[in-house]
Amino acid sequence: MSIDAVGSFKAAMPTLQRNPAALIGGFVIIAILNVVVQGIHIPVVSPIISFVASAFLMAGYMSMALAVHDGRPAAIGDLFKPQPTLGNMLAVQFITSVAIIIGFIFLIIPGLIAAVLLGFAPLLVLEQNMAPMDALKRSVDISKPLLGTLIVFAIVASIVNFIGALLLGFGLLVTVPLTMLAWVAIYRQVASPARRHGTGPVGAGEYAEN
Repeated sequence: MSIDAVGSFKAAMPTLQRNPAALIGGFVIIAILNVVVQGIHIPVVSPIISFVASAFLMAGYMSMALAVHDGRPAAIGDLFKPQPTLGNMLAVQFITSVAIIIGFIFLIIPGLIAAVLLGFAPLLVLEQNMAPMDALKRSVDISKPLLGTLIVFAIVASIVNFIGALLLGFGLLVTVPLTMLAWVAIYRQVASPARRHGTGPVGAGEYAEN
């Protein structure tokens, strides 16, 4: 299967233009709420609140990105819709975070590899209701044959968002949603083939045949 790491960003731009209010507005709300949560200083409790809030909001944001990519309606309010998979999402986020932290301790590269190999797990939990360990294993199985390309994607995403941050941070309003949509497009291509021939519009070149 052919994946174009750079092309996924180009394909994501017209997707973002279909519903910029939801994705950019959603990112702004997440950023504000993260600042608020970080301002809560209660020993032991604060990190737990921050982690749960982050997982909840990210689940909502990924759900919005999937909807926009598929051509379905999405609104900022979707960010706060209860997610029945939240418990599994918390487990996946915790395991992934630990793996990435341990990897970065060992000279950064293993952390990058862990982030790429496990990167589809939250989407698998959210959309396919997989159990945490099943989602993590499936993500690794999907990602291993594409490891080099996905690492290139991660590097390109880092550069794109670094440039966004340099623009007084305002560039992130575009680059973060763009990165999410590009990742969702790759997920649709490699992890959810049933959606390839769905009714929703897709970005040019998103779905390459095996």
